[in-house]
Amino acid sequence: MSRLTKNANANYVEEGEEAFVYCIRDNPEDEDNIIFLNKTGKVIWNLCDGTRSTEDIVKMFSEKFTTVPKETLQKEIGEFISQLVDKGLLTC
Repeated sequence: MSRLTKNANANYVEEGEEAFVYCIRDNPEDEDNIIFLNKTGKVIWNLCDGTRSTEDIVKMFSEKFTTVPKETLQKEIGEFISQLVDKGLLTC
């Protein structure tokens, strides 16, 4: 299992209920890499501390939200983490 680690250049900004994460790119032509986070996204972001894998996070959510099928959590959390990895905000 790959551990999820935040990019050292990632910036996390939280104001009240709203939050977003981004990296400043050297090349202004690089694709936009900002992701806005909802409440669940903020929790997932904070869990990506280098000690947990996607599977670990899915397990934590499945234990808390027992009425949501584990497959649904795997799909949605996996897609969100993939977005963060694709934008260079996380490494695994």
